[in-house]
Amino acid sequence: MKKYLRYSSLLPSFFLILTLILSPPFLFTKKALSKKISIDRVLIVSGDKNSIPDDKNKIVKYDSEIYLYAIVKSGGNYYLGYEKSHLPSKAKINGKIHSLKRWESNTWGTLDIRWYKIMPREAPSKPKGSYKWYSNVFSEEEGEEGKWRGWQIIEYEQYPLKERGWSLKLDKKPGTERFRVEIVFNGKTISSPGRPSPNHPSGISPEDYDKGIKENVHRISRLSNHPNRLIRYIEALRGVPWLWGADYRDPPKNTPSKHQSDFTNPVGIECSSLLVSALRAMGNKNLIYTTTENIAMGKYTQPITSTTLTLVRKSFFKNWIPKGIYWTKEGRFYVYGSRKIQIRDKDFNLITEIEKLPFEIIDIAVAEEGIYCIGEKDFVTKIFLIEKNKKIKELFVPEVERIIKIKEKDYTCKVKITPVGIEVKNSDDNGKRLYLFDLYKIYIFDQQGKRLKTISLEKINDKEQNFVGTFSLGERYLYFPLQKGKIAVYNMEGKFIKVINFKEEILDASFNRGKVAIIHPFPLRVEIYNEKGLFMFDFGDVFLNEKGKRVKIKIGSSPSDLQVGDLLITVSPTYHLLVLYEDNGNRILDSEDKVICAGHHGVEIRKVSYFEKRKFVLRRLDPSIKR
Repeated sequence: MKKYLRYSSLLPSFFLILTLILSPPFLFTKKALSKKISIDRVLIVSGDKNSIPDDKNKIVKYDSEIYLYAIVKSGGNYYLGYEKSHLPSKAKINGKIHSLKRWESNTWGTLDIRWYKIMPREAPSKPKGSYKWYSNVFSEEEGEEGKWRGWQIIEYEQYPLKERGWSLKLDKKPGTERFRVEIVFNGKTISSPGRPSPNHPSGISPEDYDKGIKENVHRISRLSNHPNRLIRYIEALRGVPWLWGADYRDPPKNTPSKHQSDFTNPVGIECSSLLVSALRAMGNKNLIYTTTENIAMGKYTQPITSTTLTLVRKSFFKNWIPKGIYWTKEGRFYVYGSRKIQIRDKDFNLITEIEKLPFEIIDIAVAEEGIYCIGEKDFVTKIFLIEKNKKIKELFVPEVERIIKIKEKDYTCKVKITPVGIEVKNSDDNGKRLYLFDLYKIYIFDQQGKRLKTISLEKINDKEQNFVGTFSLGERYLYFPLQKGKIAVYNMEGKFIKVINFKEEILDASFNRGKVAIIHPFPLRVEIYNEKGLFMFDFGDVFLNEKGKRVKIKIGSSPSDLQVGDLLITVSPTYHLLVLYEDNGNRILDSEDKVICAGHHGVEIRKVSYFEKRKFVLRRLDPSIKR
């Protein structure tokens, strides 16, 4: 009986096995088996190749190679990658390290994994009042400027990325970016935080928004590679929009880490909060957010100079447009046009003028005995000399010999030329050699008008070789201004050497001992560059102190110098905080130097010319602050 019972108990198992063997194969397709697993949650972890990725938002160095990974949670398991994947095998989630399983694609099927970048709009689509940027406060146009209005809704847009799959390698681009990943499985879409919502004014699902996008949406803030540490952190806030009146999210507690600009979750910046946010991220956790006015008055800073400064643009040419410039070895500048010549000292202050000349000036060259001129008088181009006593001598009408052929015979004749450029050089016989430029040729004459030599200029690309007029004679080279802000360089035999790009249109240029003075027409100004085309200074830049006295602000590394990373704060007509970003190489503050700040377009880099007609002070961060 026991034996019978033993065999009878095996019968159900036997029939189950027989049923499985005889069952049709379609019952075990991937589709059928995939129903045995479901996806509860999708999240993002990130990190470099040498660390365990985690779900924390990060501030990373510029050159860090950062990867995002899509983690799938099903039941008590976390999955990353398919079978035989080389993706990380562990991840830290909510502070705990979890071993990661591989998604069994042969059993459950592959996943459609899509990545999105989430970025704020630069300005609201429907601004409140006449102020078109994000603002928690009233604008000047609305009255009660700066008074609290209410929390401005920040709007977000999502950009699908072309990369798909379990991981995403990020570009090395300074700034703050947020990401979302979604997975399509069994006809359903599961997303990490940050889902779009057309029904919420922010464009983000309500559960992921509170006075800005929440910090549960994965964020990477990448530092720049700027030499200055403060600026590296400031540039990590690129992509965060301007928000006037950015404030604490948790009033009245006013916890600094809850501020809308704080690196814990930056959603909006203004000029002072940009600085404080960067400093707090650098380790100064004791700092609280404050106003630009307080910073200008000494909160977190100390003065570099005690005076208030103003940048003004000095106009040298009232009711007159000069044609050209000549820079002598002694440092004087001769500026000419029409029938007038101005003589200016090394600081471009006016010494004297020569007016009402009896000819139209085409070009000039200066020597010990006076000013040589190409002038047009009675429709004839002539060479003149204005002596030191201002007496004018007519030297000669420039002519060259030409050979013409008539009935197979050569005839020599003299032809007048109309040169557009002149230079003068001492000769070995104690005389002068006049270099006249006309039609791709340099004609060398003596003072009596005898042609001694001709230099033919090598032709280059016709698109490049558009001469604008005069030329300049250096120690070893000839320089010819071209259109589109360029200068062509030739050797003394007329062979083309190179083109120097000055980027702005050139009216005239004069080379002198490795430097060049250039008149730019738009706007009209005189600037000095080195011979490689690097800007040195603009004579029109004038910094004045409170007494109206001109001052020069040196940029360097000594305690008394203005340094990169120091603060330039406007105090009138409004308060605005800017940080010195870059010196153009001349070690003196001028309008071409660069500053970085928060502006209507987020983190902006501006030229120092921004300070024109504004009053500002120079401040340095207090030594107690970590930099």
